[in-house]
Amino acid sequence: MADESETKTTSAFTFKKRRNQAVRRKKESDESEGSNDEDKPAVIRKEKRVKANLMVQSVSTSKAKKIKKNDDESGSSESSDHEDVLVSYRSKRITDREGPSDMGATATIEIETEKDRDAQAQFERALEINKMAGAVKVLLAVVVLGVAVSLAADPKMDLTPDSLLWSALLFSRDAPSARADLGVLGRRRGFSPLLDTDPAELSAYYGYPAEHHYVTTQDGYVLGIHRIPGPRGARADVARRPAVLLAHPLLSSSAEWVVAGPGKSLAFLLADEGYDVWLFNVRGNTYSLNHTTLSPWEPAFWDFSFHEHAMFDLPATIEYVVQATGQQKMQYVGFSMGTTIMFTMASLRPDFASRHISLFTALGPATALVHTRSRTFRLLAQATPALMRAAALVHTYRFLPASEALKAAGEIFCSDGSLTQPLCVGLIAALSGRNDAQTNRTLLPYIIARTPAGTSFKTINHFAQSMKKGFRQYDYGAAENHRRYGSETPPRYNMSNVFLPTRVHYGMNDQLADVRDVLPLCARLPGLLSCEPVADPLWTHLDFVWGKDAASLVYRKVMADMREAGGAAAWP
Repeated sequence: MADESETKTTSAFTFKKRRNQAVRRKKESDESEGSNDEDKPAVIRKEKRVKANLMVQSVSTSKAKKIKKNDDESGSSESSDHEDVLVSYRSKRITDREGPSDMGATATIEIETEKDRDAQAQFERALEINKMAGAVKVLLAVVVLGVAVSLAADPKMDLTPDSLLWSALLFSRDAPSARADLGVLGRRRGFSPLLDTDPAELSAYYGYPAEHHYVTTQDGYVLGIHRIPGPRGARADVARRPAVLLAHPLLSSSAEWVVAGPGKSLAFLLADEGYDVWLFNVRGNTYSLNHTTLSPWEPAFWDFSFHEHAMFDLPATIEYVVQATGQQKMQYVGFSMGTTIMFTMASLRPDFASRHISLFTALGPATALVHTRSRTFRLLAQATPALMRAAALVHTYRFLPASEALKAAGEIFCSDGSLTQPLCVGLIAALSGRNDAQTNRTLLPYIIARTPAGTSFKTINHFAQSMKKGFRQYDYGAAENHRRYGSETPPRYNMSNVFLPTRVHYGMNDQLADVRDVLPLCARLPGLLSCEPVADPLWTHLDFVWGKDAASLVYRKVMADMREAGGAAAWP
């Protein structure tokens, strides 16, 4: 007990001595600089006095080390056994106490020293843990980015499904009891029409007449489009039916309109209703990778955005359908980018649009995306310019093409029974909004087998620009804009030129096409017939094609409006 008392007394004495030394050094420094505290306001004089008294205390390790360094330089010979006083995190309690005889402050230091030592140790341990956690996060980010780049960069670099066997073992619910039977997991699965067929083949599998067609655009791209000319069991050439053209969203293809199957997918519902259904594909996706002179491995092939989809792909497809069916007019249903393309074409070629489109149905319209709430899409948009430059260095211009690796990943990680299926659901929700009641988890592997279907970096960047600048033509920079457009800023797409009879459907929980962007769009459309939210208040962007109740909540209303506009009656 005597030793402990002596230690406390020594600690207090040391603290007082070091505090006095700090005050003395401060005064000497002020005198050498010719400062005159008497001429300064009282608040400043008190602040200087408090700072002088606190020279020996610190609320951070860095300040404590600085004081220790000053003491060492002045030849201080205090014992290192009591340096823990310098890192007291509660020393603020003596801030307003002055004078070497203040025993209250001394008692505080004596009592708190042991606790402060423990607090400092805990702080340092927490700091090390945070550093380790930060390193782990960086490592995971690098791994995810590396996989994403490898899959997005070049289909030749795709992983094989067999390389994911260990992942299947780890994430399968049956893995612990299966005792790692890699022979069973590695056995090649049989043919699955839901995974291994294109939209025409899948339609034929379900009993619908189906056809492949190829459209060559004015600038040489060869588009693969699909046709379902009638209801299930009907012959393709027995009757002339009204034509309807369906246009897919960004990073997608015509497969979106058939993946949910008969009775649920809009293409099959329209075919059963008696329509001649045409499924549009834009340049650069899975079914439109041909060109009369260019190769997909050349950068010039990927020099397009949705502007080129609207000015070349859509007009060429419309003209092809007119020629194939003999009908001058057709109805058009677009979802997301499918609406972007029509709004763009109709604003720049209003006469052509009015001549060939009798009704435009816009699902989740995407024009100006200023109020987009999807953090995932905003992050992608912010990173796109840097990604474009980095990808160009490795001669990569295609963004997120379809691949066997993604198909295998969908089967393994997103199928029913996989422990990681909730992660797949979460990733989709992060992009477009969450609506658990409409999420068809069983459908996920079949969706991922076909989506994403690829596009150009330039298309992604054009949508990114619409988040900042509204619905405008592509921004090439001031100099190039002036050469192309005659102004330093790209011109807006003029929605007052869209005279088409238009019906708009939007979701109140749509994270991409926010209602605050949709309603101003509707207000500017001279041919607007209706602008309605889906009855489900939680309806998200992707629910328009993947939602469990899309047929009952959206498609039935769409088909009723199409009948009213002069479409087909129900087919007997």
